[in-house]
Amino acid sequence: MKHALKPALITVAVLSLLYTACTSSEKNEPVRDTVAEKKQINAMLDSFNLAAANADYNTYFNFYSEDAIFTGTDATERWDKNQFMVWAKPHFDKGRAWAFTSMERNIYFDKTGQLAWFDELLNTQMKICRGSGVVVKEGDAWKVKQYILSTMVPNDKLDSVIVMKAQQEDSIINKLAPGNKEKATAKQPEQVDIDPVKVSPGIFKVLMENDRARVIQYSLNPGEKDDWHTHPGKVSYVVSGGKLRVKMENGGAIAVDEKTGTASWMDHIGKHYVENIGTTTVVIVYTELK
Repeated sequence: MKHALKPALITVAVLSLLYTACTSSEKNEPVRDTVAEKKQINAMLDSFNLAAANADYNTYFNFYSEDAIFTGTDATERWDKNQFMVWAKPHFDKGRAWAFTSMERNIYFDKTGQLAWFDELLNTQMKICRGSGVVVKEGDAWKVKQYILSTMVPNDKLDSVIVMKAQQEDSIINKLAPGNKEKATAKQPEQVDIDPVKVSPGIFKVLMENDRARVIQYSLNPGEKDDWHTHPGKVSYVVSGGKLRVKMENGGAIAVDEKTGTASWMDHIGKHYVENIGTTTVVIVYTELK
């Protein structure tokens, strides 16, 4: 009759088998070469940017996975691949899309090596932007699964940018605020425009007007302020600079340092008034588009 194995010997044998299996598995597991993978992703992203610069529609969109999401610089620009393709087609058809050149790029991997994420500083027609996103390994190729484009705003310019975009983005904030989604479906009252020439004729003077544009000279003395008004989209040229405070209808106030000789474009600006808080008379020429 054969002798039965003792429990202690059984335990040792099982542990030995488990250790052998684990070490074999570890030895057989392929070693991921992140240096080579980074090189491949870098080449893909460079080709991705080049395809857009060359308006190569098919090549550019072949770099996206089928379930990709693109998010642009405008708050309304969030599209799946098909929606983005529809939006981009007219731009590519003109033979010019957008030219982005990477100046600095960072790439990171998850534990599987099949997913990575990146961020990069881009030299663009909008000056410095940041591109970031997620890429996935599909077969032997890396594909863009998510892409986010952001414009960079220097901190000392942010107050002026807030004024320019407040009217447009306040409506989006209000629409997406908790509890307002049902209200957003109802018809909202139209924004009432207030002509600055009519409410402050001593400050706003019409220099020229036709059916396409109106040119206005704005002159505000130290300590003076205009009345509540709005502006359509316009080009501004600062003839004589100074310091202003812009008071918005929502209660916000922003200090603006107007520099002599600078020109800028502003979209529609909602109800506000301006006070000269400096020591010089500020003179600005506005060209309003109709």
